[in-house]
Amino acid sequence: AAAAAAAAEKAAADKEAAERLAEQRAAKATLAAEEALAKERAEAKAQREEDADWARKAAAERIERLRAAREVELKRRDSEQSSNSAYLAAAAAARLSEEGLVALPPEALAHMATFLSPVDRVHFGSASARLRAAVLLEPTLWENLDMLQVEPAAARTDEALHALATLAQGTLTELRVSGCPLLSRGAVGGVTLA
Repeated sequence: AAAAAAAAEKAAADKEAAERLAEQRAAKATLAAEEALAKERAEAKAQREEDADWARKAAAERIERLRAAREVELKRRDSEQSSNSAYLAAAAAARLSEEGLVALPPEALAHMATFLSPVDRVHFGSASARLRAAVLLEPTLWENLDMLQVEPAAARTDEALHALATLAQGTLTELRVSGCPLLSRGAVGGVTLA
């Protein structure tokens, strides 16, 4: 009986040792899983921070490129507008009030019109009776017509050419034009080409 009791005691001790070993293994596995999960979370957080940092840098670079492109566009527009004589004349006319512009002497109005294309002169002269008298009825403004500057080319019609030549009142000395079919055939009435 003593041997059976010793064997039972040994079996109970072995069982208890096996249970402790199983608990230790389970604790080690739980600890390893928690460490792996913590490591995975830390890596995911680092990746999110890296992605956010990259996105901020990309956005800042894009904003800088857009600002640079906008600056280039503004400089191009400023350059284009400052070199455009019609723009300058229109800006000068806009700055003056209607009364101030009309109050200028006819010679000054005619001089302003010399900076405009033939079509723009017509528009400028159509603003009031005083401008019409100073610009449209001044034949010296219509002696030299450069229709090559008129844009779009569709505005270079035979009718427009005839109307502008009529404004010259027989003083037309130079005509530069292309794209008028009747002109190329010499059939524009009232216009004589040398």
